[in-house]
Amino acid sequence: MNYTGQISIKVFEEDNKLKVVIEDDGIGIKQSKKLKATSGTQKGEKILEEQITQINKLYQTNYMVFIEDINEIKSSGNGTRVTIKIPLR
Repeated sequence: MNYTGQISIKVFEEDNKLKVVIEDDGIGIKQSKKLKATSGTQKGEKILEEQITQINKLYQTNYMVFIEDINEIKSSGNGTRVTIKIPLR
């Protein structure tokens, strides 16, 4: 199966944080999970959450990562959006 997709990366400052927004136009998280009988994604998300928690504790900061299905936040379109917020010192 050949598929030509697009990825957009936006980096900007907002509310004294560096904000990185990465979007793709793939099938999205929910559809991807439906197509896989067993998915490592849930395990990966849990590991990511644990790592962010550890970074925040270690450096006494407030890094944030949000992973969203684009069709849940926009009226049209597919894909995934990852938003990373890094506090500026």
